[in-house]
Amino acid sequence: MATNAVARFVLEPQKPTLSVADISNLKTSDIYFGIDVSATNQKSIAALDWSNAIGIGLPLVPAIAIPMLAKRRNMWTLYTMYVEAFAVNLGINEIVKDAVNRPRPLLYNPNYSLAFKMENGNDNLKSFYSEHTSNAFMAAVFLSKVYADLGGKHKKLITALTLTTAASVGYLRYASGKHFPTDLITGAIIGSGIGYLIPVLHKQSEKNKNISMLPVFYNSMATGIYFCYRF
Repeated sequence: MATNAVARFVLEPQKPTLSVADISNLKTSDIYFGIDVSATNQKSIAALDWSNAIGIGLPLVPAIAIPMLAKRRNMWTLYTMYVEAFAVNLGINEIVKDAVNRPRPLLYNPNYSLAFKMENGNDNLKSFYSEHTSNAFMAAVFLSKVYADLGGKHKKLITALTLTTAASVGYLRYASGKHFPTDLITGAIIGSGIGYLIPVLHKQSEKNKNISMLPVFYNSMATGIYFCYRF
């Protein structure tokens, strides 16, 4: 059948360059949400290191667990679903980060040296929203959903463990001064939604193959999402 409609959303932002003057002009009074101000006082290198370790490790858990959970006949289907969830989550996150360019809380914090603030360059303008938190919740919800769908006997325990671990990633990103609470809340909601919806939509796609969605990476200055509808 022919493709009837294709929609593509592409962002090609002119990425700003972080300068010493930009950092000097940042004021906590300019922060819109009151709950975010406390993040500008957080400084923990240990939390930063742990958030990176757990944030990288948790998304690997479903990939390791799938062979143990799945029957041989559907193992590769589950792997495909997880890759889709991870890719869509990452694609959306990159689009939003490039569009918003929100300074990280640590840039407001006088306890961090200027050298440290300048160390990661424009990455420090990617606070909204938290990729680590979004990935962690995506992995946690995906694993919990698949485990439940496969008839696992310890659904509540698996859900509690994975969500608690994901929440710890968010807290550690906050404690390190990398993210505001609103960055974490948004990341948790979007990641959880993707982790839940991909398994659900995959079931529907087995019946209805008319709709597909893929993240697209054009180059370092442009990312997007490709939508396709067939009938």
